[in-house]
Amino acid sequence: MASDGCQTPEWTGRPLSHLFYAPNFRSQPSQSYAQQREQQSPGTGGQAPAGGNGSVDFHYSKIKGAWFGPAPTGFQQGSTGPSQWEKAEAEREARLKAGVQREADTVLLRGGAKMPLVGLGTYALTQASAVTKAIELGYRSIDCAMVYGNEAMVGEGIKAAIAAGTVARSDLFVTSKLWNDCKHSAEEIEATCRKSIADLGVEYLDLYLVHWPLRWAKGQAIPTDSTVPAEDTSALDVVQTWKAMEALVEKGLVKSIGVSNHSLSQVEAILAECKVHPVCNQIELHPMLPRRKMVGVCLRKGVQCVAYSPVARNRPEIMDTPQVQTVAKETGKTPAQVVLKWNVQRGVPVIPKAGSEEHIKENIDMFSWRLSPAQKSMLDELSTKPPLMIVDHAWSLPCFENFEGGGAGKASEVFKY
Repeated sequence: MASDGCQTPEWTGRPLSHLFYAPNFRSQPSQSYAQQREQQSPGTGGQAPAGGNGSVDFHYSKIKGAWFGPAPTGFQQGSTGPSQWEKAEAEREARLKAGVQREADTVLLRGGAKMPLVGLGTYALTQASAVTKAIELGYRSIDCAMVYGNEAMVGEGIKAAIAAGTVARSDLFVTSKLWNDCKHSAEEIEATCRKSIADLGVEYLDLYLVHWPLRWAKGQAIPTDSTVPAEDTSALDVVQTWKAMEALVEKGLVKSIGVSNHSLSQVEAILAECKVHPVCNQIELHPMLPRRKMVGVCLRKGVQCVAYSPVARNRPEIMDTPQVQTVAKETGKTPAQVVLKWNVQRGVPVIPKAGSEEHIKENIDMFSWRLSPAQKSMLDELSTKPPLMIVDHAWSLPCFENFEGGGAGKASEVFKY
């Protein structure tokens, strides 16, 4: 059972009995993985002998419970010296230093789209040339939103890069978001999406997100003070909003749809009713706000978490910590690069904002180096209570109450042992 409650506890038969007697679970504590494989298929390395019955599938079982299948590559109890995982990491590092290997730079979304692991955040961006330069330097993901008020400018930067022959439109992954002042009717959602497409000067969006699980009175942008915007008189139904979003895919306006700033229970409500699966939940994520349960449960349900504010706006509370400073010194990277890599290395796409060419280059330099297990563990220590939240407006905080409620309970919580 995963420690973050990411697996659904599906129990069959008598309580707990199958944990000890099912084919894929060890009946004796001393029985090793290798011994069990040999017993299942003697002399075949765990494979079924020719002409015989198929071997037990050690990776999947209809019976759910405490898994004792093949041991993952890593530390083996009782072993001495470097573990298999540590050896593999050392070999990987050697290949990287020799210039033989480059880290994966995309993640595969449900539905088959590939999303770059590093994107350009365009909030408060004011120069089209910054977008063009980012694309020249290797960025392929451009994260936008209608409420940022600069989609036409971003579109100019995209157009210039395409005209220069740097990329084709199909090479880019362009995201936009539905703002809170939309009535969330099918007609208005489509009209809002079409406006973003027109402003950006593209034929379609690769990804369109519900920016917040909120509905405000028409015409309200991001408040500049602590006031809470006027709510629409009717309650927001995230499932009804989602059904209107699905029509955008059916009409070919967008390739994929997702959400942003949605709680785990809201994501699960959508999953229970959807025809078009949400591919992501874009939320604030960094070492001092890891939200491991959200990331883990969403991943197991086919929803990729994407990190905004991935460097926590370079706040000294995170950048000046001994952990970040130590890892930056060891790797020869900047503190911001180290914090970005923490998310990238766990397979979470990041969308940092960068206006200068120097920062654009720094942010995209994520794929020729890795954090060691010790360095990753050091950064993991930064998880704090209360967490460091950058997006903490008076109007947004209610969205984060019980944000990770939902998902599966741990076995110890289900059975009270």
